[in-house]
Amino acid sequence: MAKKSKAKLPKTIAGVTLPKAVRTSGLLDELLNSQLGREILAEAIVAAAGAVASVLMKKRPSADQVTQAGETIVNTGAEAASATKDLAQTAAGAVTEVVADAAR
Repeated sequence: MAKKSKAKLPKTIAGVTLPKAVRTSGLLDELLNSQLGREILAEAIVAAAGAVASVLMKKRPSADQVTQAGETIVNTGAEAASATKDLAQTAAGAVTEVVADAAR
């Protein structure tokens, strides 16, 4: 049986460094390959874009404000990734319990 080729994630994406634990865990791969995971990530991106758009609509931003908005997006993305990881782990735990109970 041939080994399945696993795509490697880069160390940085759009200037944001991904922790090694995220790159090697396979959790992100599973998240991106599931419909629910893609929907969660899409909603997080849309929410971050909406937050930035509302800040930009209030007044013309200075360079510092643009930098701060970028940092906010990075932080929001990191929080969303962490929340998504927790959600995926909780879902996996629930499925494991159901399967274990059914096996008994």
